[in-house]
Amino acid sequence: MTAPYFSIIMPVYNAQDSLPATIASVLAQSESDFELIVLDDGSTDNSLHQLLELSAQDERVRLVSQNNKGVSATRNFAMGLARGEFIAFLDSDDHWHPEKLAMHRRVHAAQPFADASFAKVVFVENGTSPDWRYGRQSSVQNMTYSASEFLAENPSCTMSNVVVRREAALAAGPFMHGMSFAEDQEWLLRLIGNGSNLVGIDAALVGYMVSETGLSANFDAMLSGWRELFDRYGPAQDRSAAEALYFRYLARRALRMGSSARIAMHYARQGLAINARSFLADGKRGWATLCCCCAALFMPRSIRTHFFA
Repeated sequence: MTAPYFSIIMPVYNAQDSLPATIASVLAQSESDFELIVLDDGSTDNSLHQLLELSAQDERVRLVSQNNKGVSATRNFAMGLARGEFIAFLDSDDHWHPEKLAMHRRVHAAQPFADASFAKVVFVENGTSPDWRYGRQSSVQNMTYSASEFLAENPSCTMSNVVVRREAALAAGPFMHGMSFAEDQEWLLRLIGNGSNLVGIDAALVGYMVSETGLSANFDAMLSGWRELFDRYGPAQDRSAAEALYFRYLARRALRMGSSARIAMHYARQGLAINARSFLADGKRGWATLCCCCAALFMPRSIRTHFFA
């Protein structure tokens, strides 16, 4: 059997509500040369039954089931099954733009030095569909990203955004266990530290599902995970400068996710208190973030979610 160009890795755990739409976004890709490795991690809801039905409808869907071991172990096992030249990661509640894989294939063909790539994400509230043109988006530049940039603000936002050459992924090693909020960032830092080039794509290609009560909104836990990362990877850097940038990242993320304006302002104030010069560096992101945090205090959430798109 000919190996596909892409191997898509999707861990699944109790995702019955989001799973059909997520897989539909994969099967709707304009680039069809892929295999979708779906690994059910001991779901106790209807996920496995749904997956059995979906896998029977398309031979590109490869279904594996295991006892619950966690997302890191699940991704590690699936990487060992991947046959494609590139591995693309996708969480079971996110969506892809129909041109996601095609865009990454074009970028890697044009930039053969690139070992991995990521694009913009559109922040999507549960129960809604991505607004690819006007939705709240992350910021990405067409450039090669350094480890320090990923340590400070994690511009990829989610593993659902990352495509990486299989050899580079395997060389980076397995995802670490026990890092519920930073295992993605830690693995990417290891990937870059291993000599891989990671490039950005200035296009919105991932619909990233967020919830104020979900993992993606647990900012204090994200901060705790970041501090653990810095202890491991950032001792040569100015900690106050790096931490101020991460507080800025949390403030911007809170605004984009439609969280309380007070939460965004809380992180902005902490970043300014630690290292105002670092927080305000890069006017487009520093001063703009501070101004947006202040303005958000006087806006209802329904307006803020559009204003900060």
